[in-house]
Amino acid sequence: IGAVYNQRSGSVSPTPPITMTSPASSGLPHRKIIRLPYNHSTEGEYTPANIISGAPKAMVNNLHSDPFSKRFHVGVWSSTPGKWSFEQVDSEEFCILIEGRARLVGVDGASETFKAGDTFVIPIGFKGTWETLEPLKKFYAVMDRKKDDEQEIQLASKL
Repeated sequence: IGAVYNQRSGSVSPTPPITMTSPASSGLPHRKIIRLPYNHSTEGEYTPANIISGAPKAMVNNLHSDPFSKRFHVGVWSSTPGKWSFEQVDSEEFCILIEGRARLVGVDGASETFKAGDTFVIPIGFKGTWETLEPLKKFYAVMDRKKDDEQEIQLASKL
């Protein structure tokens, strides 16, 4: 059972999963839609590694991990202002900023600034800095790569 967060009222109400059916010819098991709560507790608070400036605190709340592949994860991440270096080693990440602003700068000097409402992908092999310019919250979807994807990861790192 999932839950729905009403941002206007601040209330959370339980909702039953929605059953999806697959055609018998697909060979896929019947799976259910998973409704995720808009939940952001302080349990996942940490200090980013490799800080360049500021004293940022970040928080991650993973709301779902695929129980079958264990490679797909979605949740909410937030950060206070600060700048740190990072490398997207073994995953690709889709982001939707829901509040705040951030600047990502690659080691090649390419810079992108994002604000609430913007969407972007951090590709596997990205190296650079993340700078939270004002308190930020984002939804994320991460696809981890398996070890047998190593050749593809090495190729992507050279692009």
